[in-house]
Amino acid sequence: MTYIESSCNDTLYQDLCIRCLAKYVMNYSTINGPQHLAHVALSISLSRALNTRGYLLQVAKELNTIKKVKEYPTVQDCVNQINDSVDQLSQAIKELRKFNQLGSTINDKMLWHISNVETWVSTALTDASSCVYSFSGHKMSKRMASIKVKAQNVAEVTSNALALFHRYATRYNSYLREIGPSLDTLGQDPSSIFWKFCKNKYFVVVHPNKMKASFLGNLDNRNYETDRGHQRNPFY
Repeated sequence: MTYIESSCNDTLYQDLCIRCLAKYVMNYSTINGPQHLAHVALSISLSRALNTRGYLLQVAKELNTIKKVKEYPTVQDCVNQINDSVDQLSQAIKELRKFNQLGSTINDKMLWHISNVETWVSTALTDASSCVYSFSGHKMSKRMASIKVKAQNVAEVTSNALALFHRYATRYNSYLREIGPSLDTLGQDPSSIFWKFCKNKYFVVVHPNKMKASFLGNLDNRNYETDRGHQRNPFY
């Protein structure tokens, strides 16, 4: 329990974090380190999202049958948002497995796996939160209040999962700080993961503790980009 409690100190909803992880340990097995912890947290988030989606689909069907015109659109919007959360969390878990398969070898692939997990979990959190906010300021029936509570729970466990993944990913921070100066080199190498990923895409490069710069490929165009008045630099 001490490990779980110390890990949950980094989360926004600490009591919920401890309860969820303690329940997992009680029902299944011990948690073996930050890698396993991040995977368990994401799995819990996905499970809550799936349960909430099932409940929403049932409510939406009932409302459509009894012609509850005012409530149905809101519930249907939430169905779509939570469904998106399910998709994003599923993708994040798959990506985390790929990331874990890299083992202790640190290379440029890790940037993309970490970024993908963070992006998908953040998007899942936004979708769940959007469902919650759609009920803000409205008088609600018990059924609608129940939906809000369930969506709020999805948002909270997803927020915790994101924080726990950040905690796991911090072990690679030193590498991420060093990778910034080498981006130009990676971009010139057609065999690099960076070059292949970016060739015809819009993307964002985040330098840890530095600026955030956006670029628009194709890399063959040798575009010049600026970021809020910073000196222009060729991007290759």
